[in-house]
Amino acid sequence: FSRCGAPVDYVLAEDLKNHPGDYRLYVFLNLFKCDRETVDAVRRLRERGAMIVWIYAPGYLNGNSPAGMKELTGIDFAQTDGPGTAIVTMEDGRTMGTPGGEVERMFYPVRPDTVFGRYADGHPGVAAVKVGSSVSVFSGVWQLDQEFIVRLVRESGAHVFCASGDPMEANDSLFTLHARFPGRKAIRLPRKVRTVVDVFGKSLVARDVDSFEFDAKLHSTHLFYYGEDGEELLRKLNAGSNAEEDINALCDALCTASR
Repeated sequence: FSRCGAPVDYVLAEDLKNHPGDYRLYVFLNLFKCDRETVDAVRRLRERGAMIVWIYAPGYLNGNSPAGMKELTGIDFAQTDGPGTAIVTMEDGRTMGTPGGEVERMFYPVRPDTVFGRYADGHPGVAAVKVGSSVSVFSGVWQLDQEFIVRLVRESGAHVFCASGDPMEANDSLFTLHARFPGRKAIRLPRKVRTVVDVFGKSLVARDVDSFEFDAKLHSTHLFYYGEDGEELLRKLNAGSNAEEDINALCDALCTASR
């Protein structure tokens, strides 16, 4: 997920009832059992149109049956006959999942709207289902590949900063990237800004832009500030005369700039 090109947060499912956030995409990795408050919190996410991704057997332990899965997800599920291998063949012929041993129980949506991948027995193993005003995506395999994750992010409408496949993180004023791959990086900002500053390089990168590019060496790490007051940030960054002052100036400048 850190390589999908969009910022990612990690939230406890129990916290959704009080702090759901305002995300375009929610991915539930292992919500096999939950309380009524969490079920209601998920329903509210669907009502506001968020895309929700479910992995393997969401809600199954709420009754040890597919009925518990439907209560949580709003999707009708069935169980495959006998054990199965957690692998699906996607539309383009590539496989996704975990090769190796068999899994005792495998599940599939009964009436999917879109099928992305199928188990060996032909049942839909990765599929999308329209539930109210929301699109829910089910994956019976729990090892998703990057290509599928990026597809979900884009279809959810989340802002994608870059498509380079490098680990990155961002907020409303800071963008950082670690170069897993060397080369030219193209960054698309969520809005037009007056200045883009290379924080580590203490230099102005661009003015009046909504995108910029830079070259990255293999395994190099980069941090950029984007906003209206980059010149002031540069002044503070260049005020330090030794390592300790540089660190203090950086912390002070970034805290001020990102408020």
